[in-house]
Amino acid sequence: MPNLAAAPPARTATATLLGGMTQGGTGRCGGALIGSGSSSSTDYLKTGRATNLTGISWTLSFWTSQIAPIDPTPTYGFGDHIAASLRCFTGCVAGPTDWLLRGPVTDTRADCGATTASKLTTFVYDIVAGTLTAYVDGEVSEVTAQSLPTLKAPAPSRSVATTPASAFPPAACSTSSAFSRARSPPTRWATW
Repeated sequence: MPNLAAAPPARTATATLLGGMTQGGTGRCGGALIGSGSSSSTDYLKTGRATNLTGISWTLSFWTSQIAPIDPTPTYGFGDHIAASLRCFTGCVAGPTDWLLRGPVTDTRADCGATTASKLTTFVYDIVAGTLTAYVDGEVSEVTAQSLPTLKAPAPSRSVATTPASAFPPAACSTSSAFSRARSPPTRWATW
């Protein structure tokens, strides 16, 4: 599978790091996005793409490391503040070591995905089965019933910290992926 992020095709929107966010470290695939710990109103990753996952199956997957427990303050891993407030966060109601996907979807928890250890967290919406499934390192964490969510935004989304109320910690996040299909276990894990 070619890495189109390294050399994007012509007319492809690319992401931009804003504020104090940087790239470095080792990451899952040789590098990582490193949070600054500052406000997400200034420090975030601008994806350059408008979210449109309405009426289809989808997969959202990301690798994190060095996420320190911060309960009760919520820390947002990713989200789209204009696509019905889709967001994934740890802390607060998610608990100090779990990721919680929330928004126009049924709350779905990825247990122990937000820890200091390296973790691969994946959320898969299967339109045919009507389910939203959370995986941590390939193991099913939670399966929830999910009616058809509306996930569409008129403008490019932000990823990694979505609200001014919290900030992505000085931790590593790398290899974020979004697919417009429910990826089966063999294809999900083969690309990592």
